[in-house]
Amino acid sequence: MAYRITDACTTCGLCLDVCPIGAISEGDPAFVIDDTCCDFEECLVECPDDAIVPLDEAGGDGAMAVDD
Repeated sequence: MAYRITDACTTCGLCLDVCPIGAISEGDPAFVIDDTCCDFEECLVECPDDAIVPLDEAGGDGAMAVDD
């Protein structure tokens, strides 16, 4: 299951350091998760703001999209 970062992100950067495949990067104004995200949950557990949610739950909740 892939994950997304919502607008609850406070850009603390903790998720950036724990992603084992480097799928998280700095966005504007918050961090974003790219489409290489897979079933690791390190970021989900690490986020102190509960700003990381499963992709299928992020739709109407202020989810940040990755610009292509």
